[in-house]
Amino acid sequence: MITSGAMDLKFPRFAPVAALVALTGGGVQIAAQRPATSGPPIPYEDIGACPFEGCTYRDWIANGPVTLRTDRRSDSPIAFTLAKGDHVQAITGIVITTKPGRVTFRTAGAMSSSGGMLRVRPGDTLYLLTYHGEGEFTAWFKGRLYDFVDGSEFSDGRCGRGRVCNGTVVEKPQSVWWIRIRSTRGLTGWTREAEKFDNKDRFG
Repeated sequence: MITSGAMDLKFPRFAPVAALVALTGGGVQIAAQRPATSGPPIPYEDIGACPFEGCTYRDWIANGPVTLRTDRRSDSPIAFTLAKGDHVQAITGIVITTKPGRVTFRTAGAMSSSGGMLRVRPGDTLYLLTYHGEGEFTAWFKGRLYDFVDGSEFSDGRCGRGRVCNGTVVEKPQSVWWIRIRSTRGLTGWTREAEKFDNKDRFG
């Protein structure tokens, strides 16, 4: 389990409403029906996400034995195993948020996002989902999903330590990161043991 910190196309979706999306022809209508004060549907699946600064899907190297599964379940059958030093292709990943983080605000303010500015008021709650690095999150605010929300003010851990921040993280998100791997033999499988691979960070 990771706390905050490619399918080829990045397409976030909410698992619990998948059947309803199929019936209504899209997820926008479903999200719009949720009360603006409620939190996001959980679990939230962010397909293609790579959850830390510099994270990239490419050639990874096993730094110890790894067991790959046929599906994104710990009890699914074993697809294949890797030994230390094996090179693989990290194809994509999916970050599943099982519990959103929460940020509350003391005063009015604004944060940038890919969907425009988020205007916050005292007492508002921002729900954190996927962390993307450099202080940016996918987040849920007043009944709507926003990508690349600038949370740099409250995400560096310095609030309350000689620094007064408008936004306060009252609860961190809880997530699971599954990675799809292809071996040099062409076998594919899933693992949630990202720590057992090197060469994940394009900056490191």
